[in-house]
Amino acid sequence: MPNKNIDAIFYKPTDFLAVMKNESNDIEPKWQQRILLESTPRGNVVMKYDAFRMGFCYYADTASIPYTVLNAVAMKYVRTYLCMDFFMDNETVYQSPLIDIHAKEPEPIKEWVLDKQETIAEGPFIKRKKPLTAVPEPKLEKEYSRNKFIYQGKIHNFPILKQEKKSTWTSSMPVSKHESVFNRFFSYHDYKEYYRSQKKMV
Repeated sequence: MPNKNIDAIFYKPTDFLAVMKNESNDIEPKWQQRILLESTPRGNVVMKYDAFRMGFCYYADTASIPYTVLNAVAMKYVRTYLCMDFFMDNETVYQSPLIDIHAKEPEPIKEWVLDKQETIAEGPFIKRKKPLTAVPEPKLEKEYSRNKFIYQGKIHNFPILKQEKKSTWTSSMPVSKHESVFNRFFSYHDYKEYYRSQKKMV
């Protein structure tokens, strides 16, 4: 069952890619605001989730933090923000359904060795007494999925305050009756024009 704190769009790969192509989507900013500060044996770590890259971004004064330490911080993150499905390390007890949706690769095609043997067997000049047998497939070990961790820099580079886009005022924008002329953006040329007009009025 999907986590209630995770948008349903994460469980629909086609829709997820379509939404992420839009830079002004509302999913990424929501997860950028969910931050965890954790003290570890390798120093403090500030972690947040990157919805676009589907990985954990972290800031730390030590760049070479072991995967096991970062994994422990990620465990606390997903428990804190109730988003267990973002924890995509299936070596643990919990098996995230997002692994099959986003991280699992398609099954490999038939080995070229078998195809080559079949074509040789059908040749007109080869007569074999014993029929060809299929080459036994090697036993493949279970492939594990691991969490993605993205190093963003030292902690003093972490933007604590939310940076909002400031609206840029130009001289062509109208000024209301109660708004001072100097409350909007002026270039030097606009200032000179305004100064000349005021001088003519006097």
